[in-house]
Amino acid sequence: MSGVNTLTRTFKIRNYKIDDYQNLSKLKKDYGLDTVFIADDSEWDTSQSHSNDTDYRNQDDIISHQYVIKYAEYSAMGIVIYRQPGDKSFSFWDLISVVRYYLNNVGYCEEYTDGDYRRLARQLGLKEDKIKEKLNKLNRVPPVVYVGFFAGVDITAYYDWKKYLDIQGKSKNEPTFIALNKQEFFSNPYSIMVTNPNSRRIKYPITIKFVDTMPLGPQGGLAALGSIVDQKKLNTKDWDLEDKLISFEEFNDPYNGGYYKSHMRSLLEKRPDDYLNYALGDSEVTLKYLDFFMGNVIDVYNEELIENVHIPATVTSLADEISSHYSQEPYDSKTVKNIFQDIFRGIDVDKYLRPKLYNQEPPRDTREWVKVLSDAVDGSDNFEFQKLFIEKLKPYLARGTLAYKKSKKGYIYQKLIGSAPAKNQKGSPSILADRINFKKLYEDNPKFDVSNLINQKVKVSKPKFAISTKLRNQYADHAHQFNYTRNNVPPTIDNILTKLNNASIYSTVSWFNNKDVITWSPEIFLTTQLNFDQMRKGYNFIESSTVDKKHKKGSHDQFSVRPDSVYNDGFAMAREAYVGGMNLAFNPGIITSAFKYKYDIDLKSSYVDAGHLIPDFRLDCKPILDVHDLDSNILKNYRKHSQYFVNGAFTIGVANVSYHFPDNVKRVPVGYKPLIKDQGPIYVRQANHVNMTVTDIINIVEHGGTVRVHRIIIPEQKILDGHVACLAPIGKMQHWSLICRNEAKAKRDKFDSKSDEYRKYDALQLFYKLLGNGGYGKSAQGLGSGGTRDFLSGNTMYVPFSRNTNPFTAAQYTSIARYQVNALMDLVEQTYPNSLVPSLTTDGFIFCSNNLLNEEIIRQKCENYFDNRWVIVNKNNFGGQFFELKSHNHNQKYTEAALINIRTRFNMTEDNHIKALVGLQPNSWTTDRLIKLLEKDTVTFKVDDFRMQSINDMKHSIDNKRYVSMKTWKQTKWLNLSPDDTYQPIGFVPQSDFGYYLTRPFSSIEELMTYRKELKNYRSLFPSFRKKYAKQFMGLDQTVRDYHHGERIEKHVSWVKDDTYLKGKNYPEILENYKKEYVQKVMLRYLAQHSDEYDLKLIYNDLFQDRYKEFKSFNRALKRNKDQFINPLCVLRENIIDTLRTYRIQD
Repeated sequence: MSGVNTLTRTFKIRNYKIDDYQNLSKLKKDYGLDTVFIADDSEWDTSQSHSNDTDYRNQDDIISHQYVIKYAEYSAMGIVIYRQPGDKSFSFWDLISVVRYYLNNVGYCEEYTDGDYRRLARQLGLKEDKIKEKLNKLNRVPPVVYVGFFAGVDITAYYDWKKYLDIQGKSKNEPTFIALNKQEFFSNPYSIMVTNPNSRRIKYPITIKFVDTMPLGPQGGLAALGSIVDQKKLNTKDWDLEDKLISFEEFNDPYNGGYYKSHMRSLLEKRPDDYLNYALGDSEVTLKYLDFFMGNVIDVYNEELIENVHIPATVTSLADEISSHYSQEPYDSKTVKNIFQDIFRGIDVDKYLRPKLYNQEPPRDTREWVKVLSDAVDGSDNFEFQKLFIEKLKPYLARGTLAYKKSKKGYIYQKLIGSAPAKNQKGSPSILADRINFKKLYEDNPKFDVSNLINQKVKVSKPKFAISTKLRNQYADHAHQFNYTRNNVPPTIDNILTKLNNASIYSTVSWFNNKDVITWSPEIFLTTQLNFDQMRKGYNFIESSTVDKKHKKGSHDQFSVRPDSVYNDGFAMAREAYVGGMNLAFNPGIITSAFKYKYDIDLKSSYVDAGHLIPDFRLDCKPILDVHDLDSNILKNYRKHSQYFVNGAFTIGVANVSYHFPDNVKRVPVGYKPLIKDQGPIYVRQANHVNMTVTDIINIVEHGGTVRVHRIIIPEQKILDGHVACLAPIGKMQHWSLICRNEAKAKRDKFDSKSDEYRKYDALQLFYKLLGNGGYGKSAQGLGSGGTRDFLSGNTMYVPFSRNTNPFTAAQYTSIARYQVNALMDLVEQTYPNSLVPSLTTDGFIFCSNNLLNEEIIRQKCENYFDNRWVIVNKNNFGGQFFELKSHNHNQKYTEAALINIRTRFNMTEDNHIKALVGLQPNSWTTDRLIKLLEKDTVTFKVDDFRMQSINDMKHSIDNKRYVSMKTWKQTKWLNLSPDDTYQPIGFVPQSDFGYYLTRPFSSIEELMTYRKELKNYRSLFPSFRKKYAKQFMGLDQTVRDYHHGERIEKHVSWVKDDTYLKGKNYPEILENYKKEYVQKVMLRYLAQHSDEYDLKLIYNDLFQDRYKEFKSFNRALKRNKDQFINPLCVLRENIIDTLRTYRIQD
C-alpha cells in the first residue's frame, strides 16, 4: 500500500477557506454523518472521436478528473489530476488515491474502528481478519460520498467502473443502484475492494455512496445550480474569440459550441490556468449546491419532519419522507379513544396492568438488597448502575416505577421512582423496594444473586391473563389496525396485553419524537401500537410464492401489494380512475383577426392548491357510502346529501359509471383511460362501465352530462374546513412547504435583487417550491403499467411504490385540477361571451377574446361563485388569487400577435408570449423558423434529436477492447404541423390565407380511435391550416360509419373508406407510397370522372405507360374507377388539373 498517500499522476491543488461548505462541516459533529465528500467532474477531447453525427467518448479521450473534497471540519481542497496521451486510463484507484492524499494533507490521521472493520467485512462478505490485514497500520478513510451532476457521465470516465458498480465478490448484501434519465445515478452505501491497476495483490476496501445533484435541484442544468450558489459557469467561447478561433457570428450563434469545447486538450496546452478554472468550476458548483441542499435538510430535520439527517436520492424523495411523517401521525384525537373503547368495552383494563405496589420483602440477601437499592436511587454519579438495575429487574417492577424526564438541556432520560432529586443527595430505596415483585423474581430465578447483579442472567416468564371471548372478539374487529408482526400478520390480543402489561411500568414516556414527555396511559400505549400509515393507505405487502419476472424480490410494487379485501375494495377502481393531466386542442389552427387578445391563463399553484383540497381519509374502516346502482337523483342533488358527499365536489371517492353528454356539448370536462396499451386519457361524449373519482362524476353532472352509477365507494374522511389538520399527509407537507416558501420570499423581497441575501432567500424559496410540487408525483409512483430497468440485472421491473403511493390520492390530484380548470374556463367564457378557448393543459388554458380581461373582476367572480372550500383555501394560502396570467416574456399579460395552435401542447404566438413546443429542443427551434415552414406549406419536417447512451445501456453492453465510456448521437425523427384529432372537426374559420377549426367531442372511443388511425397518414402530407386545403377538407364526409362485411362490422371514416389506400408505417414510407402509387391512383380517378375532356391516349403514353402495358388495360382501369371518390387534397397539392391542362381536348 506504499505510495497511496501520494499521487503518481501530474496534479494541481487549490485550497479553499476553512468556512467554505459550512453545512457539510457540521454533518459529522452535530448529526453523526461521518463521510468524506468528493465532487467529481471529468474533461475530455472529442475532436478525434466523431463520425457520422456520432461522438464516442473513449477512455483515451479523457484528459483530467477534477475533484473538490471536504471532510468534517477540515478545509476543503480542489485537486485536478491530469492524464497525458498514452498514459494509462483513469481507474477507481485514482479516486481512492485522491481521497487518501487529501486526508493526509489536511492532517486527518485517525485509526480504523472496530465498527469500520465489521461494516467492511459484512458488506464485502469477508472475515474481519482479512480486512484488518488489508488495512494494517493504515490511516482511516471514512465512508466516501461520491457527488456528481448527471453523475453517470463522470463515473464511467474510469475504465474499471463496471467492476465496482455491481455486487461485490462474496457479499450477500446486494447494493441498491438507481439510474434515472440516462445518466442520473445514485446508490445506497456499500463497500468495494479497489484494486491497484499496477498490482492485483494490492487492494483497498472502502465504503462508498453515489449521489447525484441533478435530481436534487431545479431544471436548467448545472447553470441553474450555479445561479443558486452564485457561481457562473465559464464559457470557453470567450477564449475562442480572444484567440481568434471563431468569428463574432459564430460566437453569437447559440448552436455553435465553439472550438475549445471539443478540443479541450488544446485549451489545456494553450491556457492551462483557464483550463484549471474551467475544469474545477463544475465540481465546485456541484459540492456547493450539495452544501446548500444539506443545509435545508438540516432545517427539515430540526422541524422534526424526518428521522435523521441524510442525503436523499431526489428532492421528491425528501418530500415523500416528510409526507410519510404526517402519514404516521394519529388520524385524529378520537380515533385512538374510539378503538380503545371498542376493544375494552365492558372490560376492566386495570387487571391487565401491573399492580401499583407489591409490598414484598426479599426472601433472602436482605442486606445486599438494601445496598443495591440505595445505589440505584442515590444521586451520585452512578447512572450506569441505575441502567443496569433497570435492565435486569424491569420485568418485576410495579406500575409507574419508571419515568421519562426531560433535563434542563432538553435531553430525555429514564429515572427510577425514589431516585434522589439532585446530585449528591440520597434517594428513597424503601419506595423502590415496595415496587419490586420479589416473589416472582425468585420463582423465575431460584439462584438469583443480587450481590452479583451484573452477571445475572434473568429468565422471565410471560404473564398469564384470563382473556374472555368477548375481549377476543372485540379486539378481532380492530386487529388489522395494529402494527403487523414480523410474519406480516396482525398481533394477537395475547401479544398486545403482554406489551400493555410491560408498558405500564412507566408513569411518563418520551413523546413528540423524543423531544418531550407525556403521562402514560393505556390509550397512550395504544397509540404506539396502531399503524396510522396503513390505516390511510389500506394496503400492505406480501412476498408471494408465485413468480413474476418483473417483480424484484423484496420490492414493494404492484405485484406484492395486497389491498385490505374487507375495507379497501376501491383500490383497483381508484387505480383505474387515476388518469394524467387534461391536455386538449379544441381549435387547432392559426388565429389572427378573429380575436384581438390572446391570454395564457393558469391556475394558481395547481397541485399545491389541490393538496389543500384533499381531506385526510381512512381505508381501514366501513366507508361512508358503498352501494351498487346509486339513485341518480342523489348524485344530481349531491349538495343536498352532505351525509354522503361530505366535502361536496371535493369528496374523496371512486365510482364505476356509465355516462353520456348531449350531441351539442361543446367540451367534455373529464376523460377516462381505456384499457389499451400506451393509450392516454380520452375525452368522448359517452362511455360505459368506467372507473372515475367522485369529483370527476360531479364534474360531468355540473356540465350537463347524465351519469349512471353502478357502484360508488366513499371512504371515511375528514371535513375540509380550511385548517391544516383536515388535510391528507401530502397536503400537510405541501402546506408546510408553502408556509416556508412564503416566509423565504418575504425575507428575499427585503433585499436588493443583486445582493447575496436576495440570492440566498430566492434559492431557499425555490427549494420549498420543489418540495411542494414533488408531492403529487409520489402519490402515483408504481401505479402505472410502465416499468423501470434494474441496474444490476438489466431487466425491466415494476416501479416500486413510494412511501405515500395511494391511488385515491393520485386520482384526486388530477381530478381537482380538471374540476378547477373547467370551472375557471366556464367563468371566463361567461364573463366574456363570444370568446374562444382553443387549447387546454393540465392546469391552464389559452383564452382568446376581443375584450381586455379584467383580472380583478374575474378574481371577484371566482370568490363569489366557486365552491366555498376552494375559496377558503385560496384566501388563506394564496392571497385570494385563483389564477395567473403567464407569459414567456417578462411582465407581458396578453398578446395581439397571431396564435399558432397546432395541436395539444404545441402552440405559440409570433412574439413568443405563448410557446409550448413539445417534441422540439427550444434552443434549436424558434417560432420564426416554424412559421416559415407553415408559410411554405411544409407539413412534415425532420428533427435531429440529441441522444445519449444511458449508464444502464453501458452497464450491460460488452466492450472489453475499446472501453467506450459513452456514446452520443443525433437521431432523426419526423414531426408534422397538423392537428392530433383529439376532437372531431366540424367547421373552419378563415383567417386571411389560413384559419382555425371548430370541433366537438367524438361520440365514443371507437369513433375517436378510428378517426385518428385513418387520418394519421393524411396528416403528414396535406397542410391542415391553409384555407384552400381546409375548405376542401371540410367538404368531405367526416362521419365515422359502420360498414358490414358479412357478420363483421367495421368502423371507417366515410371519405377515407371511399379513398384509395394510402399506406405506410412512417413518414418516409408514406411519402414513397404517395409519390409512386397514391398520386397516380387519384389522377386515374379524376380522369375516369372527366374522361371525355382529355386526350386519354396521349395521357397514357406520357404518364401511365410504366403502370399499364397496354392502352386497353389503362382504359379498363378508367372504367373501374368511374364514379370513385377523388381526394381533393391530393388534386390541390399535386396541382393535377394544371398538370392535365395540356392534354385537354380543345373545343
